[in-house]
Amino acid sequence: MKKILSAITVLFVSITLLGCSPTPANNSTDITENDIPKATPTGLIKGFGISPSGFPTTFDNLVNYFEEVSNFGNGGVFFNGSWRNDTLGGTDSGQIPETAILVSEQAEIFRFTPIVDFGWRSEQSIHLNVPGNSTNDWSNEEAKGLFLNMVLEYAKTYHPPYLFLANENSFYFEQNPEDYYRFVEFYNLAYDAIKDVSPETQVGVVFNYEHLAGTGNFNRWTTSQWKALDAHDLERLDVIGITLYPWLGYGTVEEVPNNYMDELFERIGDIPVAITETGWPGFYLDETILAWEASNEAQIEFVDKLEIMLAGRNIVIANWLFLYPPVDLADKNLWITFANLSLYDLENNRLPIYEKWQEFSIK
Repeated sequence: MKKILSAITVLFVSITLLGCSPTPANNSTDITENDIPKATPTGLIKGFGISPSGFPTTFDNLVNYFEEVSNFGNGGVFFNGSWRNDTLGGTDSGQIPETAILVSEQAEIFRFTPIVDFGWRSEQSIHLNVPGNSTNDWSNEEAKGLFLNMVLEYAKTYHPPYLFLANENSFYFEQNPEDYYRFVEFYNLAYDAIKDVSPETQVGVVFNYEHLAGTGNFNRWTTSQWKALDAHDLERLDVIGITLYPWLGYGTVEEVPNNYMDELFERIGDIPVAITETGWPGFYLDETILAWEASNEAQIEFVDKLEIMLAGRNIVIANWLFLYPPVDLADKNLWITFANLSLYDLENNRLPIYEKWQEFSIK
């Protein structure tokens, strides 16, 4: 079979939104800083990436999506996108991305928890070049200044409960260790500055667990990258984000060890963990032979497995990747691999996992 695409690429949602950001679901011009939730939510947050019915072809159902997440029970919406709307050219570097504003303001209207991750890379491409300085790495002082200014303005205005500054960044450690350490230096600077303007915001970074732990056998991720985590000062990680896809290394839920994530927990102690993306494929999208099982039953079994794997751990967020499946993608391999990580099928019928996920809790 073809090499499975890196989990980072699944977040086409945010990239699509950068090109055609949905119109805010309500008139938010009357929202003030005092209206924005400032307390970190209590209880396990169960959210989704931005995935209304019909996306990414249309975002006409975005209001219904927000309402459904709100009614789900302690729901959250995860925006994982570029730190700037003009991802490649960077002409708007320093401005808060429109979709981050949208999610934060609609969170107050619809009463869900906004979870925001400002990324700066996709696959092997880095997005740090800015007008006047084409250097595309973390030695670019102009980019760092603009990034920091944007993050501080966002934190000061919206006081987000959770804010991440990198997604699945162990891939960049593997790609360019020297520059990765420069990023960590920037992160430390940004962390301290964010805490000055929004001390209640929980700040962190996101790793893909299969790449970090070297368990993504089907993607040939068999060498662990724990040094990417070790490079961070744990005292400056209020929360550690994890994207979790055990089916990248195990064909069935039954094969996944009950202690699958224990190595992470042993390294980080009681630091809160946010599972920013997870799920198990619920159905086959075509006749392509996959290395893992895809079925309604497997999704149910995976939730039971999660309850065992995470029992007694400090988990604050658990996001299923999609609420509704993407209806179409130009990259067919990407669609086949990830589009079935949803609570609905392609005909918008609720799958059995819907009620199971509503009931999911960590004891």
